[in-house]
Amino acid sequence: MEDSVQLLADYPSGVRSLASLTIDEAKGLGEEALALAHLAARGVPLAEGIIVSLRGDAPHRRLGEAVDQIRGRGVRLVLSPLFPSRAVGARFERSSGFRVELARGDDPAEKLADFLDAVATTEVRAALGGALGRLSVRVVVMEEGAAGRAASADPVAGDPDEIRVWETAANPWRVDRRTNRVITEGEGRLDGFAASTIADLADRAQLALGRPAEVAFCRSRGRYTVSGVGPLAIRPSFTQAPFRIVVLVAPDEGTVAPLAIDTLDKALREDTPANDEAAVRRIYARPYRRLAAPRRAVERRGAGDPVSVARASLRAARVAGDVATPLAACSRFEQGLASR
Repeated sequence: MEDSVQLLADYPSGVRSLASLTIDEAKGLGEEALALAHLAARGVPLAEGIIVSLRGDAPHRRLGEAVDQIRGRGVRLVLSPLFPSRAVGARFERSSGFRVELARGDDPAEKLADFLDAVATTEVRAALGGALGRLSVRVVVMEEGAAGRAASADPVAGDPDEIRVWETAANPWRVDRRTNRVITEGEGRLDGFAASTIADLADRAQLALGRPAEVAFCRSRGRYTVSGVGPLAIRPSFTQAPFRIVVLVAPDEGTVAPLAIDTLDKALREDTPANDEAAVRRIYARPYRRLAAPRRAVERRGAGDPVSVARASLRAARVAGDVATPLAACSRFEQGLASR
């Protein structure tokens, strides 16, 4: 980080250091830049690089001069746009030409021209309100090593105690949040130590932002660092298991993230004998108590239409009348036995 801060003094106006980005500097650069600044403020290591604003005069020249100043640091430079909001960025997430790599020996002028042509389309300008001034460019200095993404929770099942780390087009590593140990090995160039290190970055990002997060990681400044961050989209799924009754047993501490149904089901699964004492679990800082219920009662619950109190009382009276005569006969029989 010292090198990045030292370089900042020589950057032209409109250029900021990524690794030392402050919250005040990021406020005008968009939602992702602000989230990265919050990570930096909490000590999460960010990749070396720069953020170049396209606002003002001669943005093409400003970008070219800034790139020239950091060329030769690392193995390659990776350029990508920083949109003012996640909603705008999601529209162009899969657009071609929005991610450009500059390796040593490449002609930067040609690569930068292709990149700016890709982001200066009519569609992008319209999404930005008619001009490119609201757009910034992130330039990340990457070193040799794996790069990819990590999710602070299972993005498929929503399990809050499982962190996933993966390289592009590779099966993910599954890491237990509580112990930071690998549950299942993945594919690619990562090893167990690297997967655990990156999982820790994802977990720290979630703690800093107060919500589940998905981070982009790479090797920079001699270590694994965060180069991008966004909210984690958990796909809801459902379970066929019997439902359970849960009761909030402590003051509500606020929702950190929406819970998928099967996440709640898994967290409250009956992994103890049915006659054991009630268990207490915590999900995203929300404590719940499982109320044990006979399986037959659980299966019957929910069958049939709702019944009003008056109708239920009438039915109960009819049942009482039906059993009154047999109960009276049994009572007389027992009294007769006792008198003999």
